[in-house]
Formats: sequence, C-alpha cells, structure tokens
Amino acid sequence: MGQLSNVRIPGWGRLLVLPLVLSLVLLLPACGSGSSSAPTALSVGGIRYSELELGLLNERARHELGVLTGFALLAAQDEFEELVRPFVERETRSILLQQLRTEIALELGEVDDRALEELYAADPEHELVVRHLVRIVEPWHSEVEREAARTAAEEALAKIRGGADFSQIAGEYSEEPGAPERGGLLEPGRIGTWVNEFWEAASALEVGAVSEVVESPYGYHVIKLEGRRPVPFNEVRDRVIDRLIDLSLFAELVDEWIEEKTSLIAFGEDAISSAHGDLSDRDLILAEWPGGTYKLSDLNCHLSTVDPESRAQIENSSLPEFGAIVRAMARNHFLVQLAREMGLEVSADEEGRLTEERITRYESLAADLGFGQMSSSQAIKSAALRALQPSGQRAGLARGEVLRLAAAIDRIYPVVITAADRSVE
Repeated sequence: MGQLSNVRIPGWGRLLVLPLVLSLVLLLPACGSGSSSAPTALSVGGIRYSELELGLLNERARHELGVLTGFALLAAQDEFEELVRPFVERETRSILLQQLRTEIALELGEVDDRALEELYAADPEHELVVRHLVRIVEPWHSEVEREAARTAAEEALAKIRGGADFSQIAGEYSEEPGAPERGGLLEPGRIGTWVNEFWEAASALEVGAVSEVVESPYGYHVIKLEGRRPVPFNEVRDRVIDRLIDLSLFAELVDEWIEEKTSLIAFGEDAISSAHGDLSDRDLILAEWPGGTYKLSDLNCHLSTVDPESRAQIENSSLPEFGAIVRAMARNHFLVQLAREMGLEVSADEEGRLTEERITRYESLAADLGFGQMSSSQAIKSAALRALQPSGQRAGLARGEVLRLAAAIDRIYPVVITAADRSVE
C-alpha cells in the first residue's frame, strides 16, 4: 500500500457496489476483524471504520457510507434541529425578501394599512367552528371497504336529518379518536387548517346547517357548521395583501429602489477570485457595506442547503459565473439585513412550523432506513452499512434523499477518508 494521507471527500456519487461485496462487508464486523486497534480508513464523528470493515467499497461508496453514518448519528443523538437550521434560515431569508418587496411596493404605491383594512373588510377570511363525523378509509383500501364506509356515513346522515342530535350521532359513528367525548367538535379552523375538500364543504354551509356526505383523502365526513367569524385583519395582513392589491403594478419601482440601495455594496473582486475553486477560507470577505459583510462562510452555509447538482455547477462554474452568483447572494444578504432593520420579521410560529416540518421529514427518513435511538457505535455502523443497499422501495428512496443532504450533514459530521492511493472507480 502507498503512503497514507487524510483526504476529506466533499463530493457524492452513485453507489457502485455489487450485492456480494456488500454482503461480505456486513459480515466482517461480526467476525471480529474490525478491532479498535486496526488503522482507521473512514471516520465520521466518533464512528470509525477499519479498512477490513470497508472491504472492497470504492471511494464513492465510502463517502456515501460516511454520509449515511452522519445521518444515523444525528438520528441517534436527536440532533436534527441542528441539521435543519440552515434550511430554515434560507426559507426565512426568502420570506423576508418577499416581505421587503411587498412593503416597499405598498410604500411607493402610497397604499397604507387603513386602505388595506377597508378592502379586507369587504371580503374577509373566516374562522369556522364545526362538528363532524368521519368513517376513515384510505385511498388504497378496497372498493368494498370504501363502499362500507360511505354507507355508514350516509346512515349517520339520515339519522341526523331525521332529528337525531349531531353530537350523539358523531359519538356513535365517528372513527376519529376522542369523537364521543367531544361530540365531533373540532378546534376552530381557518383556510389551510383542513384539507381542501373538508374546508370547501364547511365554508359553503350556513351556520347550523349539515353537509351531505363529503369525501376527503381521510374518508367520508358529515359536517355541521357551528359558527363563523371574520379573522381580524392584523392576524392575516401579510397573507392577504396579494389578494387585495396588484403588486405587479409597482414591480418596476421596487426594482429601481433595490438597485439604488444595493449600490452601497462594495464587492471584493480579488476575494471572489480567490474563493473561486477554494471555499476553505471561511472568514474571507466577499462583499461589504456600511454595517455589514458577506463572507465565504455565508456562501458555504447557503451551499450546504442546495442539491448536489446545483452545488457542483457552482463549484465548477467559470469565474464570471461564480462572481455573478456571489454578487447575487451578497445582494440578498444585504436586503435581508435591511428588512430586519426596517422591523420586518418572520414570526416565531412560522419559524417553528418550518423547523418542525423538516424535523418530521428527517425522522421519517431515519425510520425508513432503520436509524433510531442507537446507543452503540457498532449499531450505528451496522445500520449505515445496511442502508448502503436498502431493501424495499421506501428505504431506497430515503437513502437517495439523505445522500442529497450530504453537504448539510458534512457541516456537522465531516466525512474523513484515509485513502491508500486509490482512485474512484
């Protein structure tokens, strides 16, 4: 073997491993070959693989194993919140940029909140209070099961139409957990709270009225509208502005305003040239303005959230293309700072929702791959090795999605491969 050197592999690729090779790899630890005294060939966090444990896995497969190991570590140590943070920050910046354009459009168009509230009062959003009963049936259930569920819902509706108390019938017929105790009463809902079919049926009712049988992805419902109230303007202002005002009328004025403001940015052309092809100097200042800077660390944080193909295109772009990307990202960074200085913000509830959605998704991926609260390094290694060639479609799709998170995972648990003068096959 040649001289060993530590090489950090930031890339990704398709797995090129034969089933027989992987089977041999999975058997090695059980035979006692991967002792702690053996030289480390791959390390991720505190997890180390020996050369004998990795067997004939090529460089690409080893890197993918490292990414899967990092994801398994995040799952085992309940660290998904750290993984989602840059993604939530990216989505938050996007929301702030849109808010900024909206507020500048309203200001330049001389549209104040009093005018907006008057427009909203003529066509407000509503919050609904409903009771319902549901016979649960999933889309993949048989026609016999679907027909039985619909028949039960129609039977319940007939009793309600005949004068029976809705709450009592909901308690008897509804398959929703807790329906008997609540008489089918739901928490008040607004647009987006329930699936479209349910919302549209409930919205069409007069207070006190009962719907026909309504089909949704969850089954068959019967709905009674108990109450309806307008949602206060200040609670929905940001969401309804596009409905109330044609902001495209002011787009050109907004673009001119942005062009004037971003003229304050001084771009470091030498720094951009230095960063092209070398993203290691995190403190390198790519652009600056009074009160702020855009560093290579900011660019790296963004790159950790883009898909592998887009990242590869950026890393392999020409200097003019790379410079254009950097300048665009710096302008956005500057505008987000400006938005915050103007008092614009994303609510804690919205940030919490964005965070929870991603954490829930990653927990689902971990479950599909068999990653859980594993307490030992060996358990993590075994699970990651199995995930290299998963059995079943769901596990295969989960593996692909996790590998597309390679850069984000690498930010927390870098993959370090000790190579022995071996090229990628």
